[in-house]
Amino acid sequence: MHETRLLADSQPWVRRAARSALGALAVGAVTGAVFMQYWQHDVLPERERLSQTQPVLHDIYEPENLIKDDTAVVVLAGLGNLDGVETAKSLNAYRKMGNVWAIQYDNEGIDVDVITQLILKKAKAEGISKIIPDGHSMGGINASKAARHIYEETDLDVPAVVLDCPAFDIDAVRSDAREQGETMARYIGLVPGARDSRLLRFAVEMGARSDRFINGSYVDLDIDQRAFFEATDEVLREKIFPHDIASNRLIESQFLTIVSSRMGDDVRALTQPKVGKRLPEIALMRPERGENDTVIDVDYVEDQMRKITRNLSVVALNDTGHANPNQRPEEYNQAIETYIVPLGNWRPEPRDAHVPDLAQGK
Repeated sequence: MHETRLLADSQPWVRRAARSALGALAVGAVTGAVFMQYWQHDVLPERERLSQTQPVLHDIYEPENLIKDDTAVVVLAGLGNLDGVETAKSLNAYRKMGNVWAIQYDNEGIDVDVITQLILKKAKAEGISKIIPDGHSMGGINASKAARHIYEETDLDVPAVVLDCPAFDIDAVRSDAREQGETMARYIGLVPGARDSRLLRFAVEMGARSDRFINGSYVDLDIDQRAFFEATDEVLREKIFPHDIASNRLIESQFLTIVSSRMGDDVRALTQPKVGKRLPEIALMRPERGENDTVIDVDYVEDQMRKITRNLSVVALNDTGHANPNQRPEEYNQAIETYIVPLGNWRPEPRDAHVPDLAQGK
């Protein structure tokens, strides 16, 4: 058998090359089989599900006073969130300003023009003449863009725009959060099917939590098994198994929205007088202590917005973090009732004077 084997009379280097080629072929076959399973059972089902999604505008609350029935507050959630329903439910004080609506994003990605048209269509159908966008974190970018379009190009009024810890631009995002977003965007661009893969999502989400269970360096690993399984359980329950979560496509689109944000231009446009319209009031909501926001450098955001406009009201909240009304509803609702609701009560004429800060201690 040894003397009659394949390529028995060939040179040794020929036999080595042949063995290498056969080994590569075997590895390629196994890799191809694994890839086909990944594509068939992970990528294609998710792609089919996402193709059937679309943005939705949900009714959350009716106005507390029917005299406000011509106004709607539209809540837009931030990065990693599919919709603003839970956030809007937490902010029941907005009922004092009018109807409360919440945007559910298209799980395939962000298109602010489509979102704006959705708002305008519903406003026309329900006789709404005033829109107050309320954006949280990345949602602040969408809120300012939608507000600019409504203010500049329609007959509807924009009494106020509320921006809660907005992701003003990529420089406003703290380095740790920026690195996580860049890592996911990089993997999505390199791995085929990654935009629809929950397997990749699991790997990225676990990587983002690695500081919980990796105590040593990546060279000399010291893994806390209990913390590892707790993180795994959290990711599976909150990020993988539910069907009502933000997809990889949506998160990538949200992050790229921050990267390409020109929010400064939108805010500046909202401070320019327009014939027949009053200037929108612009409110920046933020934690009183900037370091309490571990995602956005709100001190930087406030400085940038002050350079653009004097028509700015700053509302500093005690005991809050990064755009977290679901966790701190009492603090948010008290601030809205005390400081934001009065912004919707317009003066008879547009004002050009400086808007005093409404923040505690400022």
